[in-house]
Amino acid sequence: MSDLAQLLVAIGGMVAAILGGVAGLVTAIRTSGRERPAAASKGASRFAKELAAAAEDGELTPEEIAEAIRQLGEEDT
Repeated sequence: MSDLAQLLVAIGGMVAAILGGVAGLVTAIRTSGRERPAAASKGASRFAKELAAAAEDGELTPEEIAEAIRQLGEEDT
């Protein structure tokens, strides 16, 4: 290959890498903006249901709260 061809191949690879990084960043920012509020709302709703179920006997203990938090964490993973 000539020096010019090598230079063009290197520049093309660098441009592709930069554009791929920018596209990934834009996608991550746009997606996280929609997913975070939805996930927070869903998690809060599930946590409230767990606490309501634990409080049905009229007493809410720290163990019951810890269990609700643990179950919420297990469902997210």
